[in-house]
Amino acid sequence: MMTSLHEDDWDKMVDVNCKGLLNGIGAVLGGMVERKKGHIVNISSDSGLKGFIGVSVYCGTKFFVEGVTESMRQEVAKHNVKVTTIQPGFVALDGPERAQKDPEAFALCSPPADLEVLQPENIAQAVLYAVSQPSFVAVNQMLVQPTGQPL
Repeated sequence: MMTSLHEDDWDKMVDVNCKGLLNGIGAVLGGMVERKKGHIVNISSDSGLKGFIGVSVYCGTKFFVEGVTESMRQEVAKHNVKVTTIQPGFVALDGPERAQKDPEAFALCSPPADLEVLQPENIAQAVLYAVSQPSFVAVNQMLVQPTGQPL
């Protein structure tokens, strides 16, 4: 929650989700443009499409991913470089750690107990699908959610 003021957590989210994204892109994009071939896949979140209560800073960092990725896609398409954003919904990841840091936020943004959440392998399969397309096919965005998760 914003009122909980977890500034260290906010810094970490910005470092990983924003600066990490830029550093990764910066490491590979120049070579892809030079070769006129490449594919960057950025992992965002459904939280980059819509804000959710309890995870304001996280949503902000994922909106950043969406904005940078869309703008970059427009810049590099003429160089035959593809850019894909994968937007996972609920994934089985770090729930217990988050619950200890901010129980109120965790309760507000957790999946229902009876919802079968995605596994990391499901996201890997989405990435594989995107990068396996013929050179003339661009998978620009892919929202991947559990069947029972509302957007």
